[in-house]
Amino acid sequence: MKKVAILSMQRINNYGSFLQAYGLKRTIEALGHKVCFVDIRKGEQIDFGLQNIDQGDYKRISNFRKLFRVMDRYFLKRIWIRQVLRQRFFAMLRRMRRLQLGISSKLQTDIPCDTLVIGSDEVFNCVQNTDWGVSYQLFGDYEKAGKIITYAGSCGYSDIKMIPENIRYKLSRALEHIDCISVRDEKSHEFLAMLTHKPIEEHLDPVLISDFSQDRKDFSFKSPYLLVYAYQNRINDPNEIRAIKEFAKVRKLKTLAIGGYQCWCDYNILVEPLQVLDVFKKAEYVITDTFHGAVLSIKENRQFVALVRRSNQNKLCDLLKRTGLLDRQWKSGCDLRNVMDAPICYQSVNKILVKERQRALDYLKENL
Repeated sequence: MKKVAILSMQRINNYGSFLQAYGLKRTIEALGHKVCFVDIRKGEQIDFGLQNIDQGDYKRISNFRKLFRVMDRYFLKRIWIRQVLRQRFFAMLRRMRRLQLGISSKLQTDIPCDTLVIGSDEVFNCVQNTDWGVSYQLFGDYEKAGKIITYAGSCGYSDIKMIPENIRYKLSRALEHIDCISVRDEKSHEFLAMLTHKPIEEHLDPVLISDFSQDRKDFSFKSPYLLVYAYQNRINDPNEIRAIKEFAKVRKLKTLAIGGYQCWCDYNILVEPLQVLDVFKKAEYVITDTFHGAVLSIKENRQFVALVRRSNQNKLCDLLKRTGLLDRQWKSGCDLRNVMDAPICYQSVNKILVKERQRALDYLKENL
């Protein structure tokens, strides 16, 4: 038995970050190792001259529409509900991290271990706006591990052209400490290949390779529902909202949102992370604009569509391509019914998942 430390984004407040961390933990534990989590050490704060690219999708509401939202007599009530849900959501995640990940409120950035596993999630996204900035620790600068590997890491929207030469040099030097490199998408492969000559493998996200059968928690809802899984109020285009609501009405479904408040949905509810799998499993349909929303839809074999945007197209399209589901993309202007109702051959998809799951397990067994 080895002591394995996972360096990931486990403190990020969303279901996907929690579940990928929990899934990787459970997978490594099933291989006979003891697992703990390491927090990200602060690095350099560098102005890359851009906003967090995801914010662009939140700013599409025109000034004209904003004016009418302020005039809406339900506006203050919506703000209050959103804030209450948000605070309860954060408090629940803090509690679940303590109970299920073994993470305390105190940051632990230098835990001695036999093997450090960097990943999954966007651990290589060094241009995003975070408290830790450019942390070379995420690229292998860690002195208290006997061995360092990565698993299914992603660079998000980072582009090598964004990074100054002196920072590239430091990232390359940090990567020299890593014994084996695994990423989750082609763009991340290309990004790291510009920084190191070491071999790079590609593997599925931990949520897709993990066995949650003993951990799932039951979820029940009073009506059949269409699940909306997106970041808070990011589905704000009136045409998209109208199409979703009309689709749900025709199918006699309630619109149910979890994880991010959607003011136009019939219900916004709070569930525990290990209930999320059952929420997806029992949904009649799923609409998502997140990577892990698509991951969970595929894992639970649901009829779903993925809203592809500039901020998510690399990671979402790569996932859909790997699983043979590129036809699940829904773009503004396309008929939602045609995309949603197109049949999905999950028999073929599941064969891919079985094969890729075994590849991932072989990689972890060999390199831990």
